[in-house]
Amino acid sequence: MHSPYEYNKTRINPFFQQYAIAEISINKLIIYRMTKSFYWWAILAVLKSKSRIAVQGNF
Repeated sequence: MHSPYEYNKTRINPFFQQYAIAEISINKLIIYRMTKSFYWWAILAVLKSKSRIAVQGNF
């Protein structure tokens, strides 16, 4: 004999699975974009610091 909670859980399960999959893919996309922009910021920071050092070296 299943409890009503278990029955509802199994009945709604496909929707929850789809929602979870969508949520995971969205999170992956956000993380991917964040890491990509983070890499860009790191590269820019390195370039800026290198150019600053070069400018200081010239003076």
